[in-house]
Amino acid sequence: MPSPDGSRAVLIGTHSGCGDLGLADLPSVKRNLTELRRLLTDGTAWALAPEHCVSIPQPESSKEVLWLVEKAALETTDTLLVYYCGHGLLAGRDEELFLALSGARWADECLRYEALRTRLREAGRRASRTVVILDCCFSGRALPGRLGETVLPQEMIERAVRLKSDIKGACILTAAAATRKALAPKDDDFSAFTGELIEVLRHGIPGGAEFLDMTAIYGEVAERLARRPGVPEPQFGTWEHGGGIVLTRNNAFPRPPGAAEKRPRDDASADTWRHRVRREYKDPLAVSMAVFLGSVGGATIYGSSKTAATGLAVGVLTFVVMYGVRLLLAVTLSGKPYVPPEPVPETVNP
Repeated sequence: MPSPDGSRAVLIGTHSGCGDLGLADLPSVKRNLTELRRLLTDGTAWALAPEHCVSIPQPESSKEVLWLVEKAALETTDTLLVYYCGHGLLAGRDEELFLALSGARWADECLRYEALRTRLREAGRRASRTVVILDCCFSGRALPGRLGETVLPQEMIERAVRLKSDIKGACILTAAAATRKALAPKDDDFSAFTGELIEVLRHGIPGGAEFLDMTAIYGEVAERLARRPGVPEPQFGTWEHGGGIVLTRNNAFPRPPGAAEKRPRDDASADTWRHRVRREYKDPLAVSMAVFLGSVGGATIYGSSKTAATGLAVGVLTFVVMYGVRLLLAVTLSGKPYVPPEPVPETVNP
């Protein structure tokens, strides 16, 4: 199971305010966010602290969304979950995927998925695992190569997701193919895709394993949706074993009363120091600083002693000591989150 302390979730939803784009309101989106946040914070799926599960209903600015995603990504050392529900739009010559924002007048004023992907890649380097779930029309565009209508071998999907997302340990789950519209029936409490996802998180999979990974969740959600006529088939892609990311305990798994809780092996938490060293040892800023200080130290000694060997030895020693101290401090303090500066409000010229 993901560590509650090291994991973060960002839930984004736009249920109204898209009239200028010619798009109808989606009342179920608001309920999607409310229920998912409850499941992620009350122990049903995860047991995230409320402040670690950020809900963004009715976002009006892509800058606002990207800043909150960046903040969550920078704080994540285990699993980062980013969810969007609302309208998906295609814009531009290449028909890129945009995620609708409240009050937007044009499609290109909405949240560009490529911008979200880039923010996850750059800010989420400390996260061991990243899960992206998109419940919107044309959400299959988040996967490359127009995966859309065709069922491709898993190894091809993994390669495609790697090229597209560049997120280590990534999993992308979408409600529809690249050319299909997602459904949000007016009479249902939740949208079609998220409703089935909620059912799996809430009630589990009878006969399934004690802990549910993304592959199992996708399979169950896809099977449930296949029983509903006219509902598009969800799409699924992974990279670096992202399909094995455990998202929740299987609430249908029989457990004896009073049995001690078991947790699946988690290499990231079981070997935290090793993973932290791997993240920090090749930091270009740290290497550059150590080289600079080593050069200064060697030059200073050489200037006073006029002995090249002594200056070289002191320079190397200074580099090793400074780099080692910096690496030790970075590994020890890497669990402390960094909070980026507040975004500068956009100004609109009349």
